[in-house]
Formats: sequence, structure tokens, C-alpha cells
Amino acid sequence: MVSLSVELYAFLLIMLTGMAVGFLFDLQRVWRRVARPGRLAVKLADAAFVIVGGSAVTISFFYISWGDLRFYLLLGLLAGAVAYFHLASPGVTRLVEACLRVAVRLILRVLATGRAAGGGLYRRVGHPAAR
Repeated sequence: MVSLSVELYAFLLIMLTGMAVGFLFDLQRVWRRVARPGRLAVKLADAAFVIVGGSAVTISFFYISWGDLRFYLLLGLLAGAVAYFHLASPGVTRLVEACLRVAVRLILRVLATGRAAGGGLYRRVGHPAAR
């Protein structure tokens, strides 16, 4: 028989797994909002989320309870996801979205600078095929 402290520890660990899967879902949600991907990219991202999230849950269940599927662990997984979405998701979503927008602006600025520098070089040297 497993002691209560071991079961509580397992419950808390599986709650962390639920929170981690919730964070992955938020990352995907922010990516969709910022990038506005097409249908194929959305389907590929959904498949990747299912594979990564499902693998994380499966590995957690094997590591935490030696593969035993117990009802209180399923409740812990759900409780972790609910706790994440109610407590951390709004702040995390805003933070990740702001960071992603800054990164996109920075990348676009670097690309525009490179294009401007390359365009100036093109005008000075001329097109190699035109010689």
C-alpha cells in the first residue's frame, strides 16, 4: 500500500504537468494571435501540440505512478490546468505576446536594414549578370 505522502507528492507533480501543458497551449494561442498562420500551419501546430502535450502527460504518468492510471491523478492533471488558466494564463499570455511582438519587430528591422544596405551595394556595383 502506498502512503498518503507519496500520493500527495504524485498529485502535486501531476498538477505541475497540467500547468506545463496549459503553458504550451498558451504559447500556441499567442503564436496564432500574433502570426495569423494559414490552415496548414494551424493543423501542423495542433498536431505538434497533441504529440508534445500527450508525450509529456504519458511520461509524467509513467514517472510519477509507474504507469498506473489513477483517478486522483487525472483530477490532479485537470486541477493543474484549471489553476494555471485561472491564475497565471492572463499574465503569461500578455508577457509572451509582448515579447513575441518585440522579437518580430526586431527581426523585421534587421531585415529592412540588411535590405537597405544590400540595395545600396546593388546600385553601386550593378547587377553581376549585366556585365
